[in-house]
Amino acid sequence: MKAKKEESSVKTDAPRSAKMTQETTAGGSLKKKVSMPQAKKKPPTVPVSKSSPTTLNPSAGRHPYSLPSGVDATDKNARERPPKPANAPLAPTAGCDDGACSEPSSAKSIPTTSSATPSLQNSTAALLARPSSTRKTAFVVVDHGVTAEQGTRRTMEDQHTMLAEGIPFFGVYDGHGGTQCAEYLRDHLHGFIFSNPELKTNPRKAIVDGIVEADNAFLALSERETNESGSVCAVALIIDDKLVVGNVGDCEAVLARDGKPVVLTVRHTIASNPSEEERVRGVGGKVCHNRVGHPNYNPAVVSLAVTRAIGDAGFKLARYTDGKASGVIAVPDTTVTKLTDDDEFLVIGCDGLWDVMTYEEVVDFCYRRFQEGMTAQCIAEELAQAALAKGSTDNVTAMLVHLTRREGLQSTREFVPEAAVSTSTRNLSEEP
Repeated sequence: MKAKKEESSVKTDAPRSAKMTQETTAGGSLKKKVSMPQAKKKPPTVPVSKSSPTTLNPSAGRHPYSLPSGVDATDKNARERPPKPANAPLAPTAGCDDGACSEPSSAKSIPTTSSATPSLQNSTAALLARPSSTRKTAFVVVDHGVTAEQGTRRTMEDQHTMLAEGIPFFGVYDGHGGTQCAEYLRDHLHGFIFSNPELKTNPRKAIVDGIVEADNAFLALSERETNESGSVCAVALIIDDKLVVGNVGDCEAVLARDGKPVVLTVRHTIASNPSEEERVRGVGGKVCHNRVGHPNYNPAVVSLAVTRAIGDAGFKLARYTDGKASGVIAVPDTTVTKLTDDDEFLVIGCDGLWDVMTYEEVVDFCYRRFQEGMTAQCIAEELAQAALAKGSTDNVTAMLVHLTRREGLQSTREFVPEAAVSTSTRNLSEEP
């Protein structure tokens, strides 16, 4: 059984639709980099073809400068952007919006209109439950780009999805043990999330339910086909002025706020997250050399680098584990962030990027090139190359999303339904 984590990256041309722009990847050449050309301004409208709780500590293992789960964070400091960003992550601060000041996450309060009920004020759903008549500014994607590099790995297992219109959706999928799981997520995960009836009222729940549903569906497929591949992921939704992010494993997303990084994800590895080791051991799982050991085989031989992943039937299905818990789960960590005028772009990447470049380096790298007038696609390409030049031996996927405000009513844009699911194409690495 192959359980060692590997990564890869891929790309395909997407079908076109009148409602949204979509880009997906599906395999890559063994020698050449895979990148997707992007328009400088608003991406063209393109179609897509139709295809088919455990309560955890939300702050455990979180980067010290990341946003606590569900926090409505604002930063209204009216200062000019410095010519060079400071080399320190930005700690989220409370701010005011529409005359209602937000409080630290421990207070669990969020800004609402005067008509909101007390129960809504204490729920994540209230972040998106303002009356549609409220005049607000929605954030839209003005430019986006992605590059996937195989690097020195023998296989390419990274995948990604980009839907820039309607409700924008961006996802990076870092596969291991084969390409099947990452490809499945590329084609289906956004369909599971978009078809959730609570997408607009409780997008965090939509992301959690969608990822868990995708995990269950892929495990059922794996049992029929004897497939043990798995994947980690980081996904982001933009609904009006809210950025909703969820991640499983070690893919990460960072928001550039006033030239400084705000980390929106949690690394689910034992080496970087002691609470994950406690959780794994608490259910009877094995830990060996900072990896999750297989419950039935020698953990020094069969292990997984991450504590959370989609797929990985070998660590989850009873036919492989004899009913013993491994501790590997697919429940994501999520955050909801209120975007401000200081928020400029979002970077989503796999561990092949973040293992060799700090959050500050990545934000500074992209910020300086935006100042020079470069497109998001060109910056993403240079960022992936920079990671390889710094010694990354993994597959590298770098996704960059440039944001801006647009005046209008809140929650009036149409979301993309289940028909948004992309078509699948075979991995180019399988070509003879």
